Amino acid sequence: MSDHANQDRRSTIEIVRVFTRHHERYGSPRLHRALIDAGWTVSRRRVARLLTDAGLRAKAVRGYRAKAAVHQRYARHPNLLWKTTVTTTNQVWVGDITYVKVAGCWWYLAIVMDQFSRRILA
Repeated sequence: MSDHANQDRRSTIEIVRVFTRHHERYGSPRLHRALIDAGWTVSRRRVARLLTDAGLRAKAVRGYRAKAAVHQRYARHPNLLWKTTVTTTNQVWVGDITYVKVAGCWWYLAIVMDQFSRRILA
C-alpha cells in the first residue's frame, strides 16, 4: 500500500470518528475545521472526497416553516388596536401571558398594561 493510501485510511478512520461524535451533522467544511483543530494536516477537498468514498453524508437540519393556515386565521380577525389612537389613561388595556421555568417548575406569568402610560397594572 502506498503512503497516500495509508494516509487516506487513517484520515478516514478519524473522519468517521469525528462524524459520529457530532451525530452525523458535520459536513466537509466543519469536519475539516475539527480535524485542523485536532492537529491533522488535511485539505477540505480531501475530507470531502473521503466522506464520499466512505458513503457518509451529513444530515440536514430541519428549518422552521410557518404554516399558511395560521396567517389566514388571523387575517379574518384584524387587530383593531393598530388603528386606535389612545389619548388618556384607562382607555385601552393590553395584556399577555407566558410561562417561565423556575427551579424546575413551570410558572405562568400574566401582565396587564395601560397602553397610554405603559404602566403595569396587574
